[in-house]
Amino acid sequence: MRMSGKFPILMIAFAGIAGSFSVSATDYPEKLLWGDTHVHSNNSPDAYFLGNRAFSPKDAYDFAKGEPLTLAGTEYRINRPLDFLVVADHAEYLGVFPNLDAENRSLLATELGGRWIRYFRDGDYEAIFEEFVASLFTDEHRYQTSAAFERSVWHESIRASDDANEPGEFTALTGFEWTSMPGGDNLHRNVIFADGFDRVSMALPFSQLDSDRPEDLWRYMANYEARTGGRVLAIPHNPNLSNGLMFALEDREKRPMTPEYARERRRWEPIVEVTQIKGDSEAHPLLSPEDAWADFETWETFGGTDRKKTEAMLESEYARAALKNGLRLAAALPVNPFEFGMIGSSDSHTSMAAVEEDNYLGKFIVGLPKPGRWRTSATGGAADTDQGDEGIWRQAASGYVGVWSTANTRNAIFDALLRREVYASTGPRIALRFFAGFELEEAGLAGRDPVGHAYAAGVPMGGKLTAADGDAELEFFIIAARDPEGQALSRLQVVKGGLTAEGEVYERVFNVEVAAEAGVGQFATFWRDPEFDPRQRAFYYVRVLEVPSPRWTAFDKARFNEHMPAEVPLVIQERVYSSPIWYEPRGRVIN
Repeated sequence: MRMSGKFPILMIAFAGIAGSFSVSATDYPEKLLWGDTHVHSNNSPDAYFLGNRAFSPKDAYDFAKGEPLTLAGTEYRINRPLDFLVVADHAEYLGVFPNLDAENRSLLATELGGRWIRYFRDGDYEAIFEEFVASLFTDEHRYQTSAAFERSVWHESIRASDDANEPGEFTALTGFEWTSMPGGDNLHRNVIFADGFDRVSMALPFSQLDSDRPEDLWRYMANYEARTGGRVLAIPHNPNLSNGLMFALEDREKRPMTPEYARERRRWEPIVEVTQIKGDSEAHPLLSPEDAWADFETWETFGGTDRKKTEAMLESEYARAALKNGLRLAAALPVNPFEFGMIGSSDSHTSMAAVEEDNYLGKFIVGLPKPGRWRTSATGGAADTDQGDEGIWRQAASGYVGVWSTANTRNAIFDALLRREVYASTGPRIALRFFAGFELEEAGLAGRDPVGHAYAAGVPMGGKLTAADGDAELEFFIIAARDPEGQALSRLQVVKGGLTAEGEVYERVFNVEVAAEAGVGQFATFWRDPEFDPRQRAFYYVRVLEVPSPRWTAFDKARFNEHMPAEVPLVIQERVYSSPIWYEPRGRVIN
């Protein structure tokens, strides 16, 4: 049921969503903050090798605040500043290469530094890179630095975060990337701390050289919290490149998932990064053949492995399929390990969190805008299609995370991440609210504070509903507003996953609102699931699509007068994905 006839309600609701109208003296989160939880500086080895020699963690935070960065006489700037940022450099060989360049004495005194400085002075970067890669995939060339060197680099990174942090204005969070790549497959996690130097400095980053098992990463995180009193979480990313490992129904030793394993995973990984430069992981057209919008920035190639992608891998690589499998596991274990929210972030290795289609600055420095970049490889050379490398044109200018927060501070943003009141954007800053409940009542949403009523009578995105009367109807309240600098909104959808009494999972995509061709500026919807069965476990999330618009490749084509083959997409339909809301039947306990 649409609310389009209630114009005053919409204006109040959207004023509140934009943060320009104080609906009432309540304590629910009224601030919509935009950020990126996945940016690399020159402290990341691959970023340094591929051109980012100059831009430090400090530069990354400055860029996110709106300050320009200049390289070879060209100035780069984000279109609009962000509200928060996480510099998540690879824990593996953190800061080694800038310090080789500076001939840091502490580094040169180590086994690794003493070996690699010889290559470095001879300009034999390829030899260093080969040993670096071999150390990640195998036990070869795992030369060590020292705890003292690691500590010095890590402390500099934490101080850069603390210096950039301006509570109330801009939040800088400290983090690192755990780059687990068993056999070359992607099991990467970004580890993010809520804390400042006093706590985070008590631990060193945990790398895949320590262990490539997620269980060991979770143990590290538990030890950190117990020892420091701080808080930490992990965010898996690029499940689409994991070759069936990220959302597998077993542990790393191929043993069936246990309740203990499931609880640990849910405890430490409350959200998943489902859209970024290396493709989109919300849904796959082979898994969701009736979803006309499932084939979005689908990227299945990855230079870390020569294993061929198979259809059997897909179910353990995409968020929607994992959410459905979570329902099945919740009935059997009974714990749902895949009870996660969804976010987007960039994975930029340039220190620049710019993902606008007209301002896409690439994944690496070698991918900065220039004639012909679309056909080059991610490493700047000629693309090798025989190796699954089809050129930079495959990269997506994506994404960001929207966070509903009570304040622009570390603790408030971290709280929002933990409760999953966050959502993924492929780039545009679309404002989105999503609620579910059994007593939302359309009439109750007609007052001066519809958002406050929705919080009081239901749960927001990321929440859980645990009971219903036998004849109850599950109600939803959804409001979305276009990015003021983006495109009009085309379609508002609710994606549902359910579990039948026979143990079968299914999905539905409801087109709740469909605009005319030109699109609209806002949606506001009170909706009931017409297929709701109070006996079935289910999840729901919202997907909002913009009208089609030019992709970054189209801007390059016009800017550099390029000829591009038909396989290169020039149009994109940007979107946001809310975190889910889960429903559990009466009498069932959500562990």
